[in-house]
Amino acid sequence: LPWSSRTMLPVFQFDANLAPHPAVTRVIRELYPVLEDWDIALWFIEPNLWLDGATPVDLIRWRPGDVFDAARGFRYLANA
Repeated sequence: LPWSSRTMLPVFQFDANLAPHPAVTRVIRELYPVLEDWDIALWFIEPNLWLDGATPVDLIRWRPGDVFDAARGFRYLANA
């Protein structure tokens, strides 16, 4: 994400070896056709009804399939 002439990288999207976390990559690929970079970042930190009000960033490590399903549902509705 560009910010004040710098590129900011949210740490949650990386694993312990600083490689992109596969679950996060999968969700971003699902959202990228319908959201811009900042909107994707916001999607991860806002409460999500498909996740019973939890934020995707809080569940991505423990329930990656549920977060992906929420992203897919969002993309589907955004394209409707």
